[in-house]
Amino acid sequence: MNPDWVNVIAAGAAAAAAFFSWWVAVLGLKESRRLARESARREAHAVEAQLQARLDPLYPGLRAVLGTIDDGVPIRIRSVLIPFFVLYADAFAAWRDGILPEAEWRGFGLELANWAQREPARRAWAVFRNQEWTDGFVEHVDAVLDGPPAYPRMHDVTVVPPTEVWGD
Repeated sequence: MNPDWVNVIAAGAAAAAAFFSWWVAVLGLKESRRLARESARREAHAVEAQLQARLDPLYPGLRAVLGTIDDGVPIRIRSVLIPFFVLYADAFAAWRDGILPEAEWRGFGLELANWAQREPARRAWAVFRNQEWTDGFVEHVDAVLDGPPAYPRMHDVTVVPPTEVWGD
């Protein structure tokens, strides 16, 4: 074999090895960035959950000391529906960010949608939607409320409305 050909083959093999090494490095960098973003999202959700867990017990005391907003939503149901919509928003954000798997979101999201579609929650959402919520959540709940029933087979089931909570 001609020595020049040996040099050409060796140079080609070295170039291919360099290209392969570069490609592996690029893929590794992309994966490490993806993992860093996912880790940051998980950490943010954990911090938010810790803060919310600390805030929830304060609500009654804050209301007693600072008063409540008079937006037409009775305090009796506000203390239940605000945490409900916060839970819904957290679950939505976890699903949106890929932290809550699709299979779990399908069941949990339907259950949350079912409760949101009840009349007292609809009336409260008309007020609550003006607050700050996670990106895309207001649009999601609005679509749920404008869409079909979460449980269509239960659509004709009679639900006794808790009229006393609205004072109707």
